[in-house]
Amino acid sequence: ILIEGDNKLFTKWNKCPCIYIPEKFTLTLDGTGKLKAHSDTHGAGIGPGENTEDAGNIVINGGEITAYCTSYGAAGIGSAPYSTVWHHDRQCGDITINGGKVDAYSKEGAGIGGGGSQDGMDYKGHITITGGEVRAEGITGIGAGTKGDCNEIRITGGKVYAKGVRTGIGAGPDIYVGDSEHAWHDSGGHLDWLYIGGTADVEAHSKCRAVGSTHD
Repeated sequence: ILIEGDNKLFTKWNKCPCIYIPEKFTLTLDGTGKLKAHSDTHGAGIGPGENTEDAGNIVINGGEITAYCTSYGAAGIGSAPYSTVWHHDRQCGDITINGGKVDAYSKEGAGIGGGGSQDGMDYKGHITITGGEVRAEGITGIGAGTKGDCNEIRITGGKVYAKGVRTGIGAGPDIYVGDSEHAWHDSGGHLDWLYIGGTADVEAHSKCRAVGSTHD
């Protein structure tokens, strides 16, 4: 998709994402315009929803992208929560940011990466950032959702700001909105692999761990 002008998309319909990419397909965003994708239901700003099938890959090469989920469980850019229709978490493919300006927020999942659920939710894709300006905020800034494992995060360029309630960049924390008395229990997720280097300018913030996982 070549983005021009100022474009705003919003959904609050039937646990669906604002922008959905079918599994095994890749959505590539580029251009000089603005795109805001806001989901106020159980779906990602960009990715799957609770009632959709799994989603494909996301590549951002340019443009000013804003992706929010302000309802239950889904990521700003990435996965969605457990589906009562499909009976497992709704996964997103690989997420790659090569350029542009990206602002991703999730109320209960990761800004970029996995959604969140009480039983834990893994993010099985790969997150790669090679350039651009990236800001991600959520329960986890960049990585897995609540109590979830995260496969691989690679940041080699760009300016990245990640802020999480319990994890800035990494695996899902042991915290769930409405269940904060368990926030410090040692049952968070595992981060398989993390690389930060190259020309990347990275800033990570959290009340617990800025970077990493409970079981490093």
